[in-house]
Amino acid sequence: MHSFKVSLCLCLVIVAVYADEHAKSESDLRKALFQHYDKLVRPTRSVSDVITVETELAPVGIKDVDVKDKTIKIDTWLYARWNDQYLTWDPEEYGGLDQLSLPAAEVWRPDLAVYTASTDTYFVPNVITNVVIFNNGTVIWVPPYTVKSRCAPSDDPITEVGAYQCTVLLGSWTYDVARLIVKENEQNILEGMGKDSFRDTHPKWTLESMMKTKCPFHV
Repeated sequence: MHSFKVSLCLCLVIVAVYADEHAKSESDLRKALFQHYDKLVRPTRSVSDVITVETELAPVGIKDVDVKDKTIKIDTWLYARWNDQYLTWDPEEYGGLDQLSLPAAEVWRPDLAVYTASTDTYFVPNVITNVVIFNNGTVIWVPPYTVKSRCAPSDDPITEVGAYQCTVLLGSWTYDVARLIVKENEQNILEGMGKDSFRDTHPKWTLESMMKTKCPFHV
């Protein structure tokens, strides 16, 4: 009876080790996903499919407010989320692996741009970080982004001690709304992601609110 028990345990250990040796790795998953992947075109299986990109500019801190030139400069985290129809897999085939972190340069990314930005900060972002890809095709990208934006002229006189309102326009640089829609998540960003990210350290200015508004040329 004792010998039988020992032999059975040994058999189970050997089977477990054998299974681990043949389990698929993150490298195997990456090779399978990108074997025929084209990052230069929209990741849709039909040309009529519209990609919705959920975005949010979460402020980190005010770098500069130039009343004379009517510009603001803010450090932010850009949150962007979309679905890539070609980056899906069954986690059971990869040992339960349900997400993969890769350099953002390896995947298609929306060509987000701040239309009101200065020429050196038009395109998002300045730093290429990793994306997180989930097995259902969801891609999340959260790079740091410093934006210097022009502000529309105001009828009210603006001084160093007054309130200053500025509209930052974010959207796709080349895709129209029939192919890509940029959707802002939060109505009041300072009560959402910005609540934890923003550091009110500027000696002269503070950020009272950061509200989402709908651009007239977007749906």
